[in-house]
Amino acid sequence: MSRHAEYLKLIAEYINKTKKFERNLKMLNYLSLDNGQAKVEFTVSQDHINTDGHLHPGLTTTIIDVLSSHALLVHGDGFSGVSTNIHVSHFQRASVGDLILVNAKMSKLVEPLAFVEVELSRKNGVAEDLVARGEHTLFVRPGLHYARS
Repeated sequence: MSRHAEYLKLIAEYINKTKKFERNLKMLNYLSLDNGQAKVEFTVSQDHINTDGHLHPGLTTTIIDVLSSHALLVHGDGFSGVSTNIHVSHFQRASVGDLILVNAKMSKLVEPLAFVEVELSRKNGVAEDLVARGEHTLFVRPGLHYARS
């Protein structure tokens, strides 16, 4: 099993077992985690919506935060970071039953900062409609890589 496949397994196990905040992400189906990129999908359910019946912006921001951190983890030798800034732009609503694809991609690493871009898109047949885009800046300790065993 590759290191990244091991990460996928460990992340999924942690999210399913934890009593901490990450338990709110149990719906994420990890598609890939490799080479500075993380991809997941999920179907919007009643647990994910606000009072207007649409995907909650707070959940959108949480997904951007977590997925960008996972993309950073599998970039190069692996990095762990702390958020310094998250910017989220919302373009379209997502409703119960919508299939959402999330793509996080490392765009730049200029130690001590890492920059990750994340897009949430609603799958609409073969097309995809952009729901939200996030830009996440993380502080990484210069020269310190995430320990892999």
